[in-house]
Amino acid sequence: MTSYAMVGDRERILAAGATGYIEKPIDPETFVEEIRRYFEMNILIVDDNAANLYLLEALLKGNGHEVQSAANGAEALEKLKSCRSDLIISDILMPVMDGFDLCRKVKTDEGLRDIPLIIYTATYTSAEDEAFALKIGADRFIIKPCEPDALMEAIQDVMASVRSKIASTPERLQEEEMFRLHTERLVQKLERKIVQLEKEAQARHEAEETLQASEKTLKAVFESAMDGILVADMKTERFVVANNAICRMLGWSAEEIKSLSSQTSIRSRVWITSDSISTSRCAVRLPWLRVSL
Repeated sequence: MTSYAMVGDRERILAAGATGYIEKPIDPETFVEEIRRYFEMNILIVDDNAANLYLLEALLKGNGHEVQSAANGAEALEKLKSCRSDLIISDILMPVMDGFDLCRKVKTDEGLRDIPLIIYTATYTSAEDEAFALKIGADRFIIKPCEPDALMEAIQDVMASVRSKIASTPERLQEEEMFRLHTERLVQKLERKIVQLEKEAQARHEAEETLQASEKTLKAVFESAMDGILVADMKTERFVVANNAICRMLGWSAEEIKSLSSQTSIRSRVWITSDSISTSRCAVRLPWLRVSL
């Protein structure tokens, strides 16, 4: 705070590391507000992911800032009409209105353009995405996830640039050029997503083919086994699968065997009791044969 201000003092003092610069004489109506802006900000965060909003809000409030949130760009613009914000931190990929469109509208609005806006994204992460965001007026482009200390440092750096009036001025783009660049970003993102989905689909297809091959091998071994094999459902205490060998041994079809329960006794040749079926094995007792699994 000084009453001996000279041209260039503000820039030199802020560049030297000072948090703020206020010239005398002091306006009582704005002094408290100016002091508050250096230590406590009202920050609007915009993200359609509730978990992301929660984590970012906790970080910012933990550093002494007031926080408001919005789920998309359109909701953010409505909040900006009624609530003052010192900083906007926005995701890009959101329904209704994405972060690119929000940034464009904020930076072309005479009443909002001076509010610094940070793009904080995990989806649009290419160099082209960053270049477009900065071209339409974003003050910083940060990729998620970002360490809390690094994020807070970036916020302080952006606010220091704004206060020293050295924040970048957005390039004036024609509406057609803006639409073309925005569409390119969306199309390229969609193309990358399609490629990703195709790779995932191919991986699932290969896994299904491997599983089917394993099932065929297992079934062939099961059916060709010389030993009689039964598979039981421990909940219903009924046999659900019988191989060819056990069918020959018993002289019954697989369907007849699957009709047997723990309480069934047929022709005095086979009896199955609850003691014969446990959680880990099932046994069929015959006068001449015992088959277990």
